[in-house]
Amino acid sequence: MIDCTPSPDNCGTNQGCHIITMSGESYGDCIAAGTSAASDSCAVDTDCVAGTTCLTMSNGGGSGCVEPCRTAADCANLNINTCDTNMGWVVDGVDYGVCFAQ
Repeated sequence: MIDCTPSPDNCGTNQGCHIITMSGESYGDCIAAGTSAASDSCAVDTDCVAGTTCLTMSNGGGSGCVEPCRTAADCANLNINTCDTNMGWVVDGVDYGVCFAQ
């Protein structure tokens, strides 16, 4: 069951919509927001500020807080004009990518 949407993040004060994948399905879950900003390193989702989620890079590049997006317009607050949907999630039938500077 989906609890929130990753973009726009619709959780309450001091919470963020973090993406959780279980049994191959991704869900949005409102949890306590942390203090690590987009592009900062993280170990768990609660490390990241609201509007970002902790993503482990498949290339062995570690983990970092990333901002989920549906379109490039969702990334404008980061001064980034790319929403990379190749590395993202499908949450409740909606494709989400990651704001990425190229």
